[in-house]
Amino acid sequence: MKLQEVHDFLNQISPFELQESWDNSGLILGDPRSEVTQLLVSLDVEEYLIEEAPEGALFVVHHPLIFGKLSELDFSRYPANLLAKMIRKNQSMIALHTNFDQTHLNRYVFEKILGLLPEREEPFLCEARVDWSLDELKKRLREAFGLKHLRMVAPRERIGSVALCTGSGASLMDRVRAECFLTGDIKYHDAMKAMSQGLMMVDIGHWESERFFSEILAPELKTLPLSVIIAASENPFVMS
Repeated sequence: MKLQEVHDFLNQISPFELQESWDNSGLILGDPRSEVTQLLVSLDVEEYLIEEAPEGALFVVHHPLIFGKLSELDFSRYPANLLAKMIRKNQSMIALHTNFDQTHLNRYVFEKILGLLPEREEPFLCEARVDWSLDELKKRLREAFGLKHLRMVAPRERIGSVALCTGSGASLMDRVRAECFLTGDIKYHDAMKAMSQGLMMVDIGHWESERFFSEILAPELKTLPLSVIIAASENPFVMS
Protein backbone atom coordinates (compact mmCIF):
# COMPACT_ATOMS: atom_id res chain seq x y z
CA MET A 1 0.00 0.00 0.00
CA LYS A 2 1.33 3.42 -0.92
CA LEU A 3 2.10 5.99 1.76
CA GLN A 4 -0.17 8.47 -0.04
CA GLU A 5 -3.07 6.02 0.20
CA VAL A 6 -2.61 5.71 3.96
CA HIS A 7 -2.38 9.48 4.25
CA ASP A 8 -5.66 9.90 2.34
CA PHE A 9 -7.33 7.26 4.51
CA LEU A 10 -6.26 9.03 7.71
CA ASN A 11 -7.43 12.33 6.25
CA GLN A 12 -10.93 10.86 5.92
CA ILE A 13 -10.88 9.78 9.57
CA SER A 14 -9.62 13.13 10.88
CA PRO A 15 -9.18 15.86 8.24
CA PHE A 16 -5.78 17.51 8.43
CA GLU A 17 -7.33 20.85 7.48
CA LEU A 18 -8.81 21.01 10.98
CA GLN A 19 -5.40 21.39 12.60
CA GLU A 20 -4.45 24.66 14.26
CA SER A 21 -2.38 27.16 12.27
CA TRP A 22 0.68 26.56 14.48
CA ASP A 23 0.45 22.77 14.21
CA ASN A 24 2.34 20.37 11.95
CA SER A 25 -0.03 17.45 11.40
CA GLY A 26 0.08 15.40 8.22
CA LEU A 27 3.10 13.91 6.45
CA ILE A 28 6.22 14.57 8.53
CA LEU A 29 8.70 12.25 6.85
CA GLY A 30 8.62 10.01 3.79
CA ASP A 31 7.93 9.72 0.08
CA PRO A 32 4.19 9.58 -0.74
CA ARG A 33 5.02 7.18 -3.59
CA SER A 34 6.78 4.65 -1.34
CA GLU A 35 5.35 1.29 -0.30
CA VAL A 36 4.41 0.86 3.35
CA THR A 37 5.15 -2.53 4.91
CA GLN A 38 3.69 -2.00 8.38
CA LEU A 39 1.87 0.59 10.48
CA LEU A 40 3.15 1.42 13.93
CA VAL A 41 0.73 3.53 16.01
CA SER A 42 2.05 5.43 19.01
CA LEU A 43 1.58 8.64 20.95
CA ASP A 44 5.21 9.57 20.18
CA VAL A 45 8.06 8.17 18.16
CA GLU A 46 10.92 6.98 20.34
CA GLU A 47 14.38 5.63 19.59
CA TYR A 48 13.65 2.09 20.70
CA LEU A 49 10.56 1.97 18.47
CA ILE A 50 12.58 3.06 15.45
CA GLU A 51 15.16 0.36 16.15
CA GLU A 52 12.55 -2.38 16.59
CA ALA A 53 10.36 -1.40 13.62
CA PRO A 54 11.19 -2.96 10.23
CA GLU A 55 12.40 -1.07 7.19
CA GLY A 56 9.59 0.64 5.35
CA ALA A 57 7.41 0.99 8.45
CA LEU A 58 5.08 3.95 8.75
CA PHE A 59 4.74 5.60 12.15
CA VAL A 60 1.30 7.10 12.79
CA VAL A 61 1.73 9.31 15.84
CA HIS A 62 -0.12 12.00 17.76
CA HIS A 63 2.81 14.32 18.43
CA PRO A 64 4.72 15.59 15.35
CA LEU A 65 8.45 14.92 15.59
CA ILE A 66 9.06 18.16 13.70
CA PHE A 67 6.99 20.69 15.59
CA GLY A 68 8.73 24.03 16.00
CA LYS A 69 11.13 25.73 13.62
CA LEU A 70 13.77 23.30 12.35
CA SER A 71 16.69 25.40 11.11
CA GLU A 72 19.41 22.75 11.11
CA LEU A 73 19.91 18.98 11.14
CA ASP A 74 22.41 18.25 13.89
CA PHE A 75 22.26 14.46 14.03
CA SER A 76 23.56 14.43 17.59
CA ARG A 77 20.51 16.31 18.86
CA TYR A 78 16.76 15.73 19.07
CA PRO A 79 14.78 15.50 16.79
CA ALA A 80 17.36 15.19 13.99
CA ASN A 81 18.95 12.17 15.69
CA LEU A 82 15.68 10.26 15.38
CA LEU A 83 14.99 11.50 11.86
CA ALA A 84 18.41 10.22 10.74
CA LYS A 85 17.67 6.74 12.09
CA MET A 86 14.30 6.68 10.36
CA ILE A 87 15.73 7.81 7.03
CA ARG A 88 18.39 5.08 7.14
CA LYS A 89 15.62 2.48 7.56
CA ASN A 90 13.37 4.08 4.94
CA GLN A 91 10.72 4.67 7.59
CA SER A 92 8.08 7.39 7.37
CA MET A 93 5.78 9.32 9.67
CA ILE A 94 2.33 10.89 9.69
CA ALA A 95 1.04 12.90 12.66
CA LEU A 96 -2.57 13.42 13.70
CA HIS A 97 -2.36 16.11 16.34
CA THR A 98 -4.77 19.00 16.86
CA ASN A 99 -7.07 17.70 14.14
CA PHE A 100 -7.42 14.42 16.03
CA ASP A 101 -7.94 16.28 19.31
CA GLN A 102 -10.99 17.89 17.78
CA THR A 103 -12.46 14.89 16.02
CA HIS A 104 -11.69 12.07 18.46
CA LEU A 105 -9.39 12.37 21.46
CA ASN A 106 -11.01 14.96 23.69
CA ARG A 107 -14.52 13.55 23.40
CA TYR A 108 -13.28 9.96 23.84
CA VAL A 109 -11.54 10.77 27.10
CA PHE A 110 -14.54 12.74 28.35
CA GLU A 111 -17.02 9.97 27.53
CA LYS A 112 -15.12 6.68 27.78
CA ILE A 113 -12.52 7.49 30.42
CA LEU A 114 -14.42 9.94 32.65
CA GLY A 115 -17.87 8.52 31.88
CA LEU A 116 -19.44 11.90 31.07
CA LEU A 117 -21.75 12.99 28.26
CA PRO A 118 -20.83 16.42 26.85
CA GLU A 119 -23.58 18.99 27.36
CA ARG A 120 -21.52 21.73 25.76
CA GLU A 121 -18.79 21.10 23.22
CA GLU A 122 -16.52 23.27 21.10
CA PRO A 123 -13.08 22.68 19.57
CA PHE A 124 -10.79 21.20 22.27
CA LEU A 125 -13.36 21.53 25.07
CA CYS A 126 -16.04 19.26 26.50
CA GLU A 127 -18.21 20.34 29.44
CA ALA A 128 -20.91 18.73 31.55
CA ARG A 129 -22.78 19.20 34.81
CA VAL A 130 -21.81 16.91 37.69
CA ASP A 131 -22.48 16.66 41.40
CA TRP A 132 -19.20 15.53 42.91
CA SER A 133 -17.47 16.10 46.19
CA LEU A 134 -13.80 17.00 46.06
CA ASP A 135 -12.88 13.52 47.27
CA GLU A 136 -15.00 11.91 44.55
CA LEU A 137 -13.35 14.05 41.89
CA LYS A 138 -9.88 13.13 43.12
CA LYS A 139 -10.75 9.42 43.21
CA ARG A 140 -12.13 9.51 39.66
CA LEU A 141 -9.09 11.31 38.27
CA ARG A 142 -6.59 9.08 40.02
CA GLU A 143 -8.29 5.98 38.65
CA ALA A 144 -8.91 7.36 35.15
CA PHE A 145 -5.42 8.70 34.51
CA GLY A 146 -3.28 6.63 36.86
CA LEU A 147 -2.27 9.64 38.93
CA LYS A 148 -0.81 9.21 42.41
CA HIS A 149 -0.74 12.93 43.09
CA LEU A 150 -2.94 15.78 41.87
CA ARG A 151 -1.95 19.42 41.42
CA MET A 152 -5.00 21.61 41.97
CA VAL A 153 -5.75 25.32 41.80
CA ALA A 154 -8.57 26.89 43.84
CA PRO A 155 -10.12 23.55 44.92
CA ARG A 156 -13.83 23.44 45.78
CA GLU A 157 -15.49 21.14 48.27
CA ARG A 158 -18.28 20.49 45.76
CA ILE A 159 -18.02 20.55 41.99
CA GLY A 160 -21.13 21.23 39.92
CA SER A 161 -19.60 21.19 36.43
CA VAL A 162 -16.36 20.14 34.74
CA ALA A 163 -14.57 20.94 31.49
CA LEU A 164 -11.82 18.93 29.82
CA CYS A 165 -9.06 19.66 27.35
CA THR A 166 -6.60 16.81 26.88
CA GLY A 167 -2.93 17.65 26.53
CA SER A 168 -2.02 21.27 27.20
CA GLY A 169 -5.12 23.46 27.37
CA ALA A 170 -4.61 26.13 30.03
CA SER A 171 -4.68 28.84 27.35
CA LEU A 172 -8.38 28.02 26.85
CA MET A 173 -9.43 28.91 30.39
CA ASP A 174 -11.25 32.07 29.28
CA ARG A 175 -13.59 29.89 27.18
CA VAL A 176 -14.43 27.58 30.07
CA ARG A 177 -17.85 28.00 31.65
CA ALA A 178 -17.55 25.11 34.11
CA GLU A 179 -16.46 25.36 37.74
CA CYS A 180 -13.57 22.93 37.31
CA PHE A 181 -11.19 22.71 34.34
CA LEU A 182 -9.20 19.51 33.75
CA THR A 183 -6.11 19.78 31.55
CA GLY A 184 -2.35 19.26 31.53
CA ASP A 185 0.81 21.39 31.58
CA ILE A 186 -0.63 24.08 33.86
CA LYS A 187 2.00 26.78 34.29
CA TYR A 188 2.48 29.00 37.34
CA HIS A 189 1.01 32.14 35.77
CA ASP A 190 -1.95 30.15 34.43
CA ALA A 191 -2.57 28.96 37.97
CA MET A 192 -2.36 32.52 39.33
CA LYS A 193 -4.88 33.71 36.74
CA ALA A 194 -7.27 30.85 37.46
CA MET A 195 -7.04 31.44 41.20
CA SER A 196 -7.83 35.13 40.79
CA GLN A 197 -10.89 34.23 38.69
CA GLY A 198 -12.13 31.54 41.03
CA LEU A 199 -11.68 28.79 38.44
CA MET A 200 -10.71 25.42 39.87
CA MET A 201 -8.08 23.69 37.74
CA VAL A 202 -6.61 20.22 38.02
CA ASP A 203 -3.43 19.22 36.18
CA ILE A 204 -4.18 15.75 34.82
CA GLY A 205 -0.91 15.49 32.89
CA HIS A 206 -0.14 15.81 29.20
CA TRP A 207 0.94 12.22 28.60
CA GLU A 208 -1.63 10.85 31.02
CA SER A 209 -4.56 12.51 29.27
CA GLU A 210 -3.41 11.70 25.72
CA ARG A 211 -2.06 8.16 26.12
CA PHE A 212 -5.37 6.83 24.73
CA PHE A 213 -4.48 7.95 21.18
CA SER A 214 -3.46 4.51 19.95
CA GLU A 215 -6.47 2.66 21.34
CA ILE A 216 -8.80 5.18 19.71
CA LEU A 217 -7.16 5.03 16.29
CA ALA A 218 -6.39 1.31 16.07
CA PRO A 219 -9.97 0.12 15.34
CA GLU A 220 -10.20 2.64 12.47
CA LEU A 221 -7.22 0.97 10.77
CA LYS A 222 -8.55 -2.59 10.69
CA THR A 223 -9.80 -2.28 7.12
CA LEU A 224 -6.32 -1.50 5.75
CA PRO A 225 -4.37 -4.37 4.12
CA LEU A 226 -1.46 -3.81 6.50
CA SER A 227 -0.35 -5.22 9.82
CA VAL A 228 -0.87 -2.69 12.60
CA ILE A 229 1.33 -2.62 15.68
CA ILE A 230 0.20 -0.66 18.74
CA ALA A 231 3.25 0.64 20.56
CA ALA A 232 3.38 1.85 24.15
CA SER A 233 4.84 5.32 24.34
CA GLU A 234 6.71 6.07 27.55
CA ASN A 235 5.99 8.99 29.83
CA PRO A 236 9.09 11.22 29.71
CA PHE A 237 8.52 12.18 33.33
CA VAL A 238 9.60 9.77 36.08
CA MET A 239 7.85 10.11 39.42
CA SER A 240 9.86 9.45 42.57
